[in-house]
Amino acid sequence: MTAYTLLEQPLSRRISKRQCQIIALLFTSLLFLLFFFFKTTQEETLPYDKTYPPVRNINFTVPGQDDLVYIDLDRYPIEDQIVQLFAGSKDVIQEYTINKIQKKKQGLWIKTPSRIQPDTYACKNQLPPYPILRRIVKDHLDIADTNVYFEDDAGLNLSQSFVFLPFEKQPKLKKGYRVCIRALVPFKGQGTHDPYNLFYRPYPTNHEQISYPWWDTMMTTLRNTQTDEITSLTMSPWLGHKQLRMKSREIRQVNSELPEWSKLRNELLHERERLHMYEADFIIPADDAEYELSSLLEFVEGRYNFDYGPVTTYEPLQMPVLPFSKITTGKTQLKKKEALAEKLLKEHLKLPLCSGSDHPGRWLPWPNHTEHSTNQVLALTRHGKYWAPYSCRYRHLSYEQFNRCVSQKYPHGLDLYGDSNMRRAIKKFVSHGQWCRDWHKHVTGPIVPEEKLPTILHKRQEEPKGYSSPQEYRFIVPEQTRSCYCEDFFEPYWNLDWFSGGARRFYLEINNSPAQARAVGKTEWDNEKIRRANPGDKFKISSYKWDGLTYFNEPSWETAVRDNGEISDVAVFSLGNWDSAFSNLESYLKDVDVLIQQIKDHYDLNKTMIIYRTPQYYCCRIDRDSRQRQVSGPKLDVFDIEVQIRKCRLLFESCSCRSRRS
Repeated sequence: MTAYTLLEQPLSRRISKRQCQIIALLFTSLLFLLFFFFKTTQEETLPYDKTYPPVRNINFTVPGQDDLVYIDLDRYPIEDQIVQLFAGSKDVIQEYTINKIQKKKQGLWIKTPSRIQPDTYACKNQLPPYPILRRIVKDHLDIADTNVYFEDDAGLNLSQSFVFLPFEKQPKLKKGYRVCIRALVPFKGQGTHDPYNLFYRPYPTNHEQISYPWWDTMMTTLRNTQTDEITSLTMSPWLGHKQLRMKSREIRQVNSELPEWSKLRNELLHERERLHMYEADFIIPADDAEYELSSLLEFVEGRYNFDYGPVTTYEPLQMPVLPFSKITTGKTQLKKKEALAEKLLKEHLKLPLCSGSDHPGRWLPWPNHTEHSTNQVLALTRHGKYWAPYSCRYRHLSYEQFNRCVSQKYPHGLDLYGDSNMRRAIKKFVSHGQWCRDWHKHVTGPIVPEEKLPTILHKRQEEPKGYSSPQEYRFIVPEQTRSCYCEDFFEPYWNLDWFSGGARRFYLEINNSPAQARAVGKTEWDNEKIRRANPGDKFKISSYKWDGLTYFNEPSWETAVRDNGEISDVAVFSLGNWDSAFSNLESYLKDVDVLIQQIKDHYDLNKTMIIYRTPQYYCCRIDRDSRQRQVSGPKLDVFDIEVQIRKCRLLFESCSCRSRRS
């Protein structure tokens, strides 16, 4: 029976307090059951059917158990792809599963083997730690397992960049052994609000080949903590990225009939936002040493490439090193740095002389107190270090010996095409090494401020000369030091008749005095006929000042070789510095091809040696001067690498005054 009010509306029944409690209890119980069900299905042990094992599986036994354990690869597509792509990963997944079943702590790093070979820890023999490998595969292939059984980062923060070694404890390593250094760089969306954000990308060749520099670049070094010896590494993309790219195409069913450029265009967007890994092998230089690993993440998401977007700010990130940052070899003893430097020098001087001029090595400190002469190494930096190749040593040539070598082997002289770096080298030769010698000892304050720059003139300075010949060069005023490392068009007291840094083309002669020629004595380069005709070791240089192959040249750089009336025995071409700052790669390489053809047309390559002078090393900053240079270290590297590739069209050789004899 329904009760009505006077307005003919049914009366509302209120729910009692007890009924509310019952409903709340039932609702809570339902939530708990749902949570429990979800949790158990997600964390369940690997399902298998003893009667009907999975068609595609990994199977093994757990220590202490008789039954086989099956991993159903159809339920775990991430593990399925890992097994297909990476040799040795099956054992890693098996070990991970056994540890989980037995509730053991998961190990991130490989265990020290009973016997360590020189390549045991090389990158080619080392899979990344399983949590890292799994995350990269999942990220690049856009796949997921049916549950989270294998989801375990083992305490790693994979949303942050870091560098890592392949071992958890310090193994017994020796000189010459390889250690794989890897870096993980996740996508962070840097510059999301930058309208040019998606413009930045690797160069086409680096994108296609997945080669250095790719999306991210870093400055990675290992420092000998006892000697301050520095070894630099070039971190290249992990080789597994190439396998993941091809597998991703397969999974996404990319039309095989599409041209490669179309596939690569789509992969620019796909790979930009993925997890990237980089690697390099560190070859241990010495026994009984300790090396500290450090890595500075300089550019991410292709933002080093100023061909496609404006110059970015330089905001490097010091990456943490896992599981520790030091690598030791043998028994590290606390020796005085001076004694170690002397020991390293003696070991270096026992090496055979190098043939050529491009050998991997490291910077070693010169001992402060030693019986050895600095003439026994190639040269010393202003920081008191010398470049020491690992397998050979460079021969030191005095300026007078160099003059003898060139005058005897190349009597028709040298053609030099270059920028201020080349012109500074000429001043060193003209002055027999006296120009700007020990300039860093004469800098009395900070680098000369821009407002105090000397006026650049294109005519001879009229003030009194401070010295009468280049070989009498001396420091008189602080402004002289700037030309030692920066603009060299003009400097106080330098006579432009000796050599003009501002002249487009300049001819000069270099020679030894009679006393200098006698001091050189007999050499392996001596030609008796030439010596009689040229007792002063004289040779000519034709210097052409250019600003790379850029639009700054007036007249055009294309006239440099074409209008050269002299044909010399050696022609040196300095490229890269201006080009990477004021040109883009595509235009530059077209100009390089034009230059190569001009060289072929102008010079007889059977008679004239062609030398490519690589650009200077550039790192660790962005140049923001008034000329708006658009250069970064990785960009400069690409410009250099691409020219090196093209040198197969024309034989570029290194200096012929070879170091084969003592």
